Amino acid sequence: MVEGMKMELAREYGMQIPLDGYWGNYASKELGKIGSQLKKRLPVLLERRTKQKNVRKKRK
Repeated sequence: MVEGMKMELAREYGMQIPLDGYWGNYASKELGKIGSQLKKRLPVLLERRTKQKNVRKKRK
């Protein structure tokens, strides 16, 4: 889940995704943007998933 979000954010910022998985060729500032957005978006995504699971359990 986190890797997928990282790739999505990299595309949003116009970054080429490294085929070998090594992100060391990018500046810390660029990678920090991705990390910052992950920190903001991940809790929201997890909360939505938790709510969806709770709704499914109530329906059963």
